[in-house]
Amino acid sequence: MRNLIPWITLAVAAIFLNKASKRNTAPGVWSANFNPNEFIPANDINSIPKGAVDSLRALVVNVLQPARNKLNLPIRVTSAYRNPMRNAEIGGAISSQHMFGQAIDIQPIPPSKENYKKLFDILIQNGKYDQIIWERALAFTGTPSHIHLSYVVPNLNANSPYQTNRKRKLQYFNGIYTTI
Repeated sequence: MRNLIPWITLAVAAIFLNKASKRNTAPGVWSANFNPNEFIPANDINSIPKGAVDSLRALVVNVLQPARNKLNLPIRVTSAYRNPMRNAEIGGAISSQHMFGQAIDIQPIPPSKENYKKLFDILIQNGKYDQIIWERALAFTGTPSHIHLSYVVPNLNANSPYQTNRKRKLQYFNGIYTTI
């Protein structure tokens, strides 16, 4: 039995190393409820600019995690960092903050209209955002699609044209953006 212990230990270590080597995630945990693989597509992990990573982490720590703590419900990230090609493929804005790691699209879980309202109100009360847009893709039903949230830390991401915090509160309904 004593001779088997090193072999068992070695086998268990090999299993864990094998599973870990197959993960396509950026290392680390950014907050209590969010880690990098929710914000960076697997095919962009090795090519995302450092400034974009720093910007995403700042958004998580300063805006998203505090909102999650107050909402007391899970929040799903539906879109975060997009490389320029991906951004063009989905019809994103030419200078989208997603390409600089300064914007995310999120949904409360469960994605009811009431939970969207709670999340939107919490984000506005926090006040730490650059832009917040409650997107309603299904405008005629009133069912929200997602909340677009951006956050700029001045001088954190030298590659970004966005170096100020605009704090625009916008809502999209029936094809029209209105200031809140």
